[in-house]
Amino acid sequence: MDCSACTVLGVSCNGVDLSYPFNDTTIFWPGGEKFKLCMECSVSPQHGYDYAAGVFSCAEHGGTHVDAPFHFAKDGITVDMIPLNDLIGPCRVIDISTKCTQQNPNYTLSVEDILAHESKYGQVEEKTIVLVRTGWSQYWKHGPRAYLGFDEAKDGPYDSESSSLAFPGLSIEACNWFVERKVSAVGLDTASLDPGNSTDFIAHRILLGAGIYGIENVNNNIDLLPPSGFTLIVMPMKLTGGSGAPARVVATLPV
Repeated sequence: MDCSACTVLGVSCNGVDLSYPFNDTTIFWPGGEKFKLCMECSVSPQHGYDYAAGVFSCAEHGGTHVDAPFHFAKDGITVDMIPLNDLIGPCRVIDISTKCTQQNPNYTLSVEDILAHESKYGQVEEKTIVLVRTGWSQYWKHGPRAYLGFDEAKDGPYDSESSSLAFPGLSIEACNWFVERKVSAVGLDTASLDPGNSTDFIAHRILLGAGIYGIENVNNNIDLLPPSGFTLIVMPMKLTGGSGAPARVVATLPV
């Protein structure tokens, strides 16, 4: 279900789930361990109950997940240390989907894009969680080649210097702008903060180096969100020492 009526702190709202499920179709960053679930089920009529328990494993950076500052900054905080007041907060959605096309797959969010958003919806305040809607989530269902521009199952092992990826991301100037505004987090409906053709991962280095965590692979329910006026709740697994973690990301929209 895309949108569900719910109650948060006694207030009625509509909840929008922005997370992909984890299963054997989940897309991971190339080279990362894919999701595996080993489930053991038993039926115990003699005891009067059924029982199921499983073991799962996967890389930190796949599906809808959080990038902690430690991912690209050795002195940055790990995912378990991200404070709650950065994981829950007011959200903005900056829409650049009309600029992100198959003819221009590596488009990067510009400061001009941000300012155009502000001219319509007001200033992006400190501690805001910013989501960037590129429209790239439409390709998730078609698999890694469509979504990443690369499929290691067909193209061979991934190499950051020579493998060709293609999807939108953030410009250096936009990242510096977010740092100056002291936002809490920046997320996208793509596989990375950096565009697919990046080899230096400068967007990660700037944002995570400034203590701003990332949210990657937001699903296409981002299309249901307004530009402003709602709250985002980001709940990564609390992995001690983790550079990132799978996350449930939910928007709460006023009724």
